[in-house]
This record gives sequence, C-alpha cells and structure tokens, in this order.
Amino acid sequence: MAPVGSGSTLPPEGVHNYPACTTVNLYAIAEGDGWIFENWSGSVADADNSSTIIAMTGDQSITANFKQAVTLTVELQGTGSGSITSVPIGIDCGSDCSEIYDANTQVTLSAAVDSGSIFEGWVGGGCAGTGNCVSDLTEETKIVAIISLEGSCGHGDELLLENVDADADNTLQACSSVTVGNGVNIVAPSTVELIAGDYVELTGEFAVASGAVLSIQTGP
Repeated sequence: MAPVGSGSTLPPEGVHNYPACTTVNLYAIAEGDGWIFENWSGSVADADNSSTIIAMTGDQSITANFKQAVTLTVELQGTGSGSITSVPIGIDCGSDCSEIYDANTQVTLSAAVDSGSIFEGWVGGGCAGTGNCVSDLTEETKIVAIISLEGSCGHGDELLLENVDADADNTLQACSSVTVGNGVNIVAPSTVELIAGDYVELTGEFAVASGAVLSIQTGP
C-alpha cells in the first residue's frame, strides 16, 4: 500500500498481512491545498472511488494516486443576460459557474448573449477584450464576464465592476457611467482604461498595484 502525490491511506502506507480471502476496506485521503484523489492502481473493486475494497485472493500491490487541481469560477456581471461555456467542458454559466480542473489545464471560455444584450468583455484570468478567453489554470482563478443591456452608443448605459483581479491590459466602456466597486485589484503591469460618456465612479475598496495603471476618461 502506497500513496503517490500529497495524500495518505487507510490502512497506512506499508506492507500488511491478512488471511486469505479477507475483504479489506481501503480509504484514500487527499492532503494539502489543491490536492484531490484521482484513482487507485491495483485490483480494487472501484478504482475511481476514494473508499473501496479489495479481496485478498493473493498478494496485492495497491497505490492511491493523488493529483493537483484548481477551481475556476466564472461570474456574470452587468445588466444584460447571456451564458458562458468552456472547453474542456465544465462551465455552463448561468447555471454552473464553477469547476475543478487539473492544475495547468488551459481552458477556453466563450460568451453568448441574449437579444438586446452586448458582451463588454472579460476581466481576470489573464483575459481581456470580447473574443474567447484562454486561461492557463496554475492557481485558483476567478474570471468576470460583463454583459450589459445595449445602449445607444454600442455599449451598455452602465457598467459595474467588482470583486476581481484585473491582470491584463483592458478597456471597459459605457455610454453613461462606469463604477468600480469593492474588491477590484489592478495587477502590475496591467493598464485598465475606464471610459464613460458621463462619469466614472470609484465607490468601493480597490487597489492599484505599483507598476499598474488606472486610466479614466469621460465625455463624448
């Protein structure tokens, strides 16, 4: 019995002797942030279940395999409506906005908007702009997708951004107002440009890292 990766087993790692034809309960316990159980190697009853059994019909060699994983969370912000899907599959947001992937997986997100709405772009995960978002998941990641009701200028009338790390050069625009709420962190060396027809409002607790730039432009 042995673990591979960050985890432990019951019975614990080592050599164990049992009477012939005994059924032994096996348990795998992931340990450490970002580690999950993957599968068993050996003649167990259910290789994909962290709790399984093995029949001692002879000498057995069993390995519990653990792997690193990260959680991707997508959040829809804005007054419009639509959905976000992913490749590999897992994200289908509005209904399913969080998924666990193997560490270092590259995920591509695509946006589809309902009639009368406009996709304003991505923030987070190294993404920006209105094309597909391609993000390499090396750590826990949150990506915001902004969908607005379409206004008279080709963007939404209002845009609110909150609770995300802006880690790519980005331009966010609204016909009337752009509001930056709580939890926005502009990560160096990113430049985030806010453009509003009437005004930009900084209402919450946000941070602009040394080496990052926040640019504000208002007026027609």
